[in-house]
Parts: sequence; structure tokens; C-alpha cells
Amino acid sequence: MPPLVFLHGVLRNGSCITPLVPALSSRWRIHTPDARGHGSAPRGESYLVVDYIPGTIHYLQQQIREPAILYGHSMGAMVAAAVAAQEPELVRAVVLEDPPFQEMGERILTNRPRLSYFTAIRQFAGAQDPVDQLAARIAREPVLAPDGVSETTIGHIRDATTIRYLARCLRSVDPAVLDPILAGRWLDGYEMDRVFAGLQCPALLFRCDPAAGGLLTAEDAEAASTCTHVFLRGVGHQAHWTATETVARYTLEFLLSLE
Repeated sequence: MPPLVFLHGVLRNGSCITPLVPALSSRWRIHTPDARGHGSAPRGESYLVVDYIPGTIHYLQQQIREPAILYGHSMGAMVAAAVAAQEPELVRAVVLEDPPFQEMGERILTNRPRLSYFTAIRQFAGAQDPVDQLAARIAREPVLAPDGVSETTIGHIRDATTIRYLARCLRSVDPAVLDPILAGRWLDGYEMDRVFAGLQCPALLFRCDPAAGGLLTAEDAEAASTCTHVFLRGVGHQAHWTATETVARYTLEFLLSLE
């Protein structure tokens, strides 16, 4: 079976593709590497988005050794697009799920609720509390509400099972992963226009609904004009979890069109 490599988002790990495995594993051999500073991967000296690119290229060269499909979510989508542009012989096609670009780059400094959330989360990265205890601590943590004025808790803006999974993932995250995000520098050195100008392989781009928590703006999506676009109305940033059937259907249709 041909390889499909899943690149996860920040603070997650390779297990994040689990909802899509039943739909994809019958035709593609799924690989789930952890990004530096996450899961079982070694820690790094720097955690800009561009710092994840060389390790992904090395993984494809050393572990896959044939053109692969890259499915990237969030941070993983930005990395997947850059890898495909830089090393086209390694990538057959890409699926990009809601890459946030400057919404998690310099624009985060003007989004007080988002900045408040990631500032609060940093203290839990690398914690070794049992998952139950860590999830309870996270749920009680105060953050700014979406209105940017009132105060709430993470437990009021995230459901309990999402918080448990986040807690499990955070146990193996280097706290420094969040430092460039909180400084608004996460995308330093990442040239979105150049990446998409160099993207020659077939590409599917999922844009989630900003009204539901999606992070890819319509303006940023315009840079990816050569991609096949799908707008997931009413679906938030974690689309492969919250709209699994829909994401799987579009992904399957796209991938089967390559055969």
C-alpha cells in the first residue's frame, strides 16, 4: 500500500489521526511521526514552524523512501505544504486541514482570548500528574472568554473529553514549544506565498469556519489558489475529530482521484 504520513498540530502527537484511520487504512499505509518536542520525539533547540521542516524531510527520506501523501493538521499542514514545495520528489500529494498561518503567528498578539489560552496552557506542558488530575487542573484554569473581556475557565470553553486528551498529550510536550507562539514569532522565516508558489503536487485544503473556531482566514486561503478548496461550514479547527465522516469523505474522494 502507498504511504500516507500524518503530521499533527501543536501540543498533539501522532495519535491525533485516530478518527480517520478506519477510512484511510484499507488503501494507504499510515505513518504517524511525532514532531520535535512532542510525544516520543526528541526535544529541539527552537520551535518555529520552519524548525519542524528538516526533521520531516529526514523522516521521509529515511523511513518512507518513496513519494508519500502528507496529511497535515494545523501546524502539520503548514509543515506539509513547505516540505512538498522544498522537496517535491518526496511528496505525491498533500491534504492541508485548517493551517492557521498568521492567526497563530503575529496576529495572536492582538487576539487576547487565544493568547490567554496558550499562556495558561504552557504551565501544564511536560507535567507528570496522572491524566485525571492534570485534566482537572486544566479545566479549572482561568482564561479570557471569547468576548475578550470577561473571565472564564478552560473547562467552560472545552469539553471534558477534549481536556483529557489534551492532558495526555501535554505530558510529553516540551514547554518551550509554546514560546515562539506566545511571542508572536512562530511563523518567522515561513514565507507562505513562496511555499504555495512552489507547491506543484495536487493539494486539498480544508478551511474550517472562523465562526466555529476555524483558524484559516479567507484572506490567507487566497494564497493557496492552486489547491482544491473545501469550506467546512459550522466546523471548528479540529475538523477530523468533530466532522470525521465529512473530512474522511472529501479526503477519500481527493485521494482516489489521484489513482
